[in-house]
This record gives sequence, C-alpha cells and structure tokens, in this order.
Amino acid sequence: MNLLSIIIPYYKNIDNIDVLFASLNKASKYNRILKQIVFVNDGSPDISEKIFKDMINKYEIADVVKYIEIDNSGVSVARNVGLERAVGDYVWFIDSDDVILDKSLLYINEVISLDYDIFEFSYFSKLKSTNKLIDLKEGLYSGNEYLDMSDGRFYLWNKIYKRTALVNNKFIAGLRNIEDFVFNVSLLSRHDLNIKVVNKPIYVYVDNIDSFSRNIDSNKKDILYLDTLIAHCEIEKFIKNEKVKNCLDKSILGLFFSFINLRYHPRYFGIAFREYNKRGLLPIINYKTNNIKEMLFMSIINLISKFY
Repeated sequence: MNLLSIIIPYYKNIDNIDVLFASLNKASKYNRILKQIVFVNDGSPDISEKIFKDMINKYEIADVVKYIEIDNSGVSVARNVGLERAVGDYVWFIDSDDVILDKSLLYINEVISLDYDIFEFSYFSKLKSTNKLIDLKEGLYSGNEYLDMSDGRFYLWNKIYKRTALVNNKFIAGLRNIEDFVFNVSLLSRHDLNIKVVNKPIYVYVDNIDSFSRNIDSNKKDILYLDTLIAHCEIEKFIKNEKVKNCLDKSILGLFFSFINLRYHPRYFGIAFREYNKRGLLPIINYKTNNIKEMLFMSIINLISKFY
C-alpha cells in the first residue's frame, strides 16, 4: 500500500489549526494511509512546539505528526523544508487555513495504488458561508495534455504528488505569489508525467477575505507585481513547447487584468510594459482563447506594448 505524507506550512493562523487537525483526524478513521504530517512553523510568533502539541495531542493522529520550527522565511521555504522531511510514497501540500473532507483519504487511497505521478481531485471553494463545488473533467493526461486543457488553476492542495517525481523540483525561496503556478508548470515542463484527474472532492479551500491577495495596500502591490514578474521569468526558463508558453501568456494577461481589478496606479502599467518587453515576454502571441473579452483585452495589451 502506498503511504502519504502531508505538508502543512504555518504562519499566524492559530484559530484554524484545531479545525484542520480535527478534519485530518476524522478523515484518518476512514483509511490509515497517513505516514506522517509535517507541520512547518515558519517563525510564527503565536505558536510554539508546546502550544501546538497541547492542541493536537487529543487526536489519534498525533503520533504521526512531526513539528518543525524555522526562522520566518516565507511559505515557499517552509514547503521546501517539509518536502525534505517527507518520507511517504506520495505528498499532499495543505494550507493551514483550509480543511479536508471526511472521506478524502479514502478517495486518495482508492487511486494512488494506480501509481501515477500526480492525482488531481475536485474541491469545494468556500467564501463566507457558501460552498461551491468545483467539478473537473476526469481522465488520464500526459503533461502536455494537462497543460493544454488546464484553466490555469495550478493549485497545490487539490493534487497528490508522487514524491520521487518531485526530486529536484523546489519552490522559489521568497516567492509569495503564484508559487504554486511556477512549481507545477516547471514540474510538468521538465518531466514526462502522467496526471490522473478524479472528479471527487477531497478539500475545502477557504477563500479568506483577509488574505494577502484580497488586502492590497501600496506595499503589497509592489510585492504582488515583483513576485509575479519573478515567477514569469522563472517559467520562461522551462519553455520547451507551445503548451508552456500558452500557460505563461495566459498568466501574463492575468497580471495586467489584476492591475485593473485591484486598481493599481497607472505607473505599474508602464513599469510592467517596459520590463516584459525587455525580457521578450510581450507581445502575447501564444495564448489561444475563444472568449471575446479576453481576445479584446489581449489585443489592447499587445497594441499598447508597442509604445514601450
């Protein structure tokens, strides 16, 4: 039987830890595939090993939990540390403000015996009191096929990864935005992997209204832009075919749309046009879409980019 390691990076979210571990404990009663839970405290000032262990010792899964504390280095470093300590056949990255569904481990166990490289599951997206089920198109895909059919949701938490497939694939230290996008695209572009998509929900993603991406002050706008630029430049290194370039172009288009949606100052447009032109990331020519609004917006971005 293939066993599972769960990696949980943590920073300043103590209110949900008990809820998360209660969901993990309940799920484990349906199936015992948990090899370990690696909890990485990213230098958070609100928790210590004693506080953490006092919280989870009431659960049966406490004996498989490994607590690691590091200096505050960001979620990417915390995940890398967790990945280095993982020993299960498969790895599942979970965010500390979310929960897993009761039968998630049961569903996971049903399929990981098939021994594919990545399993992707459906999930619920929760905003306030509303849960929206995200359906997926089931199937077995090659890396290129998956990149081609993807809608850009390269999340970590609805995927189970074969640990040996992640050798030499790391998160970029310091990156705080779309690090999951870079991680997945670089992984799929460098290796010929098989991805099994299963339309069964295993996870509840809590759309936190207090999250980084929803609370954008002027300083965070700089971080969001610079991180996205770093991410896009990193992905460019792995472009080997049209599929990866298409994903990159779609993400670049999304950045310019976020400038409007998040009401960035116009100066950001000028900075972005100059930087992306200089790095050969504009114009956007590979992204194919039948959405008229996207086509129009892309045409406008490409036209304006010629003046920078």
